[in-house]
Amino acid sequence: MGIFGVIGDTSEMVSKVSEITKDAVSIQDPLQAAEAVVKELTGKVDYIVALTHQGTNRDWVIARRVKGIDLVVGGHDKQKTKEPFEAEKTLIVQAGEKGQYQGILEVAMDGTKTSKNTLVPFSEEIASDPKVKAIITAYNDKVAEI
Repeated sequence: MGIFGVIGDTSEMVSKVSEITKDAVSIQDPLQAAEAVVKELTGKVDYIVALTHQGTNRDWVIARRVKGIDLVVGGHDKQKTKEPFEAEKTLIVQAGEKGQYQGILEVAMDGTKTSKNTLVPFSEEIASDPKVKAIITAYNDKVAEI
């Protein structure tokens, strides 16, 4: 399985990334970046997943225009998909926002691409893991310092 990520290339995003990384990272057109990665992965993996943060409309554009992506897991629009959308031969899913749901997508790897998507709501009934909470707290402290 090959997994890669792309984010939107809006001027707001470009300036934020430039500022945070002090110009160490540059933003390319997501379509061109996705095409390059898919070309590199083709023939090396059985299944290609694109993780995106750019909005549902752009997810559809990538799914239709970049041949070879099997699944787009999108974010940004706060959408949640009960069943995967299909654009050409690419599945598209989203699991809401701010950790409200955990999306579980099961895909048959027998060539049929039969799929089942489940959204599991996170609630107070799910106990906090002290180790994970410590990692998040340490991360938030580092971000606050920056």
